[in-house]
Amino acid sequence: MDVVGLVDQILNMSVRSNNATEATIMKYENTLSLQSNGFVGGVQMTLEHGSDFDLTFFEDAYMSKHNTVNNTTELMIIHPGENLFIANDDFTISEMIVVSSDDYVSTQIIENMEYSISSTYPNPFNPVTHISYSVPVESSVT
Repeated sequence: MDVVGLVDQILNMSVRSNNATEATIMKYENTLSLQSNGFVGGVQMTLEHGSDFDLTFFEDAYMSKHNTVNNTTELMIIHPGENLFIANDDFTISEMIVVSSDDYVSTQIIENMEYSISSTYPNPFNPVTHISYSVPVESSVT
C-alpha cells in the first residue's frame, strides 16, 4: 500500500472514493486478468514455474515490473488494468497481495476458466430441448 500511496502522491491523484473491496484474479490458460468492484491500486505476486518461463505485461497499467530467480518470479503491477499479463508457460500463484489506495482487497483466484456446452437432447428440432452448460463463475446466462 505504501508504494501505491507514493505513486498517487507523485502523480497528484486525488483521494479515491471508489476503492475496491473485492477482486477476482482469473487464470485462463497462461493469461491472468483482474475484475474488481472498484479501484485497485496495486497487485503483488509470487509465481512458481519451470526454468524457461517468461511473461509479458499488458500495457494498460501505470507500471509493471518483474524479477525472476531460478523458478520463482516476483512481480508488481501499479494501477493495473483488467488484463495483467500473459506467460509462455504454466505457472502457479504461490503468494498474492491486492490493494486499493488505502486498504487490502479481499481476493479470490479462479484458475482454468473453461466454458462448456454439452450436446442438446433429444434433438434441437423438438419443441423441448435440454442444454447443459458450465461456466467458471456463478453468473446469469441468457
